[in-house]
Amino acid sequence: MNRWQRIWKGEIGLAETFWLYGVLGLAALHFVGQFVLLQLALTGAEGILVLGLAFLTFAGGYQVLISVGVWRSAARYAGPRAWAHAARVAVAALLALLAFGVLRAARIASVDPIDTSRSLALASQKLARRADYPLGGIWKKVCGDEYGLVIEPSPAAGVYAVTFCGPAGCFRPGAFRPDSPIVGDPAYRVLGPDKLAVGGRDGFTPYLRCE
Repeated sequence: MNRWQRIWKGEIGLAETFWLYGVLGLAALHFVGQFVLLQLALTGAEGILVLGLAFLTFAGGYQVLISVGVWRSAARYAGPRAWAHAARVAVAALLALLAFGVLRAARIASVDPIDTSRSLALASQKLARRADYPLGGIWKKVCGDEYGLVIEPSPAAGVYAVTFCGPAGCFRPGAFRPDSPIVGDPAYRVLGPDKLAVGGRDGFTPYLRCE
């Protein structure tokens, strides 16, 4: 019997199953999905949709496997029952997040979130500073990057459209992040005239206004 079969049956210790295969394994999958596939999509890599669907299928299957393994391992756990119950609560929460993520991905995919007629360079050429929208511009982690945020006036008055662009395309308005006034929004921190921190699952990421 191989290790994956033992995980499925709950025969691996709870701590190892939960922390190694659950927390660290899912964190690695999150990194791949958030960064690698996103960058490939915005460089216009061929077959990215098929690759993305294959990745989501694999990641979902992996999470179900680990969730079942943790649940069954918790039943065998000989230590304090509070740890077993906490592990099961975490599994239920993660499966709920998985279901939400699948539904959100299906909604986004149905409207084709990438606009290939636009790029970071084109957005930079057409973007104009406006006194009533002082945070408009091209924002990057490092100004030499080929990827960055385009923050511009939204059709809805008083808020910004915030999207992510690369050399071969941009997310359509609303597909990457919802429109926001930025100032006063807890998902953002204005650190200076040309410094901004953007909140995400991994905390706040600093950006510089480069154009």
